[in-house]
Amino acid sequence: MRETPPKIIGAPEVPGLIRALPDYAIFGFQGAVYYHGALYVSSNLGLLVVKDRRLTALYEWSRGDAVIEGPWLDRPGDALWAQQARDGSLLRFDGVRWQRIQLPTPRAGYSRGDILNGFQGISGSKSFWILGGGLIWRAEKSGAEWIPEPRPAIPADSRVTAFFPLGDTLAMLVPDVYVALRLRSRRERPASVYVFEPSGWKKFATLDVDGRETLTVGQTGYLRTEEGVLYAVTADKMTRLETPAPCDAIAGTSAGALLASFGRSGVFQRVADRWELRVESPFPESEGPHRVHLAESAGEIALVTAPKAGLNVTSRELPPTVVRSGTAGIWISRGKKFEPVDFPR
Repeated sequence: MRETPPKIIGAPEVPGLIRALPDYAIFGFQGAVYYHGALYVSSNLGLLVVKDRRLTALYEWSRGDAVIEGPWLDRPGDALWAQQARDGSLLRFDGVRWQRIQLPTPRAGYSRGDILNGFQGISGSKSFWILGGGLIWRAEKSGAEWIPEPRPAIPADSRVTAFFPLGDTLAMLVPDVYVALRLRSRRERPASVYVFEPSGWKKFATLDVDGRETLTVGQTGYLRTEEGVLYAVTADKMTRLETPAPCDAIAGTSAGALLASFGRSGVFQRVADRWELRVESPFPESEGPHRVHLAESAGEIALVTAPKAGLNVTSRELPPTVVRSGTAGIWISRGKKFEPVDFPR
């Protein structure tokens, strides 16, 4: 661990950095979280800071490769975590100083596929974990030590793809790679759900899911799939939730409730066994597909969107061109409406 303060770039300089990106590097956001009254948004330019509904700064640790992954909130440690894409190292902010922390690494190291699939920070009521490469590591002493969590009796090359701290117990999702190879349909992704009990790991569910985003609120874990299906996970069952539309992002509120974005249907809060609309969608019908990130603090909701990229091939003679779908934007709620955060020009 060593102190690693970022270079602080003023908000007026950010538009110029965006314009300077090459055509193939689409400006976009990787995630968002509130911490100590500010909204932190990761991007391929660094970590953006939004305060009082306006962009105030860009934090940069490397000009040549400034991509930041995360960020993730560490509730029990009252800290903010992020990751530098260029070398995988972790960054931890305790509200006063930034520290660089080495990513926990198994003896065999990580494969190229592990790096491409990325890592995820997960906060429970008592600890903070990093999930990546099919392994789960618990942070001790603010990240000075990493303790690997035990695994169920699964094949050595199986990978944990989702993890849920549920109070005093743990649950995890493990795809059955052998069954998946025998299936012809790519949409079928059988996976097993395990929960840790005093007697050891117990498998209590097997279903076809591809976890894209996970979250724990209180004693319940939530899993959002690639298709926008939402599941609730407890220590003894996994339940598919009825939703107003396909879900594209989830987040927990500071009051301990579940928030979910359902595209043009808007952002809803889970109240008992029903959904209540919190904020209407800011997008017109013409808006294309995009990636979505959601965050909340003291009733204020942030919706962060990033364009999806693809290649458009028009002929064999001409090189493919990058096609952008959707827009990059940061939106902050005011009542039932979202208002955009304007970038300086």
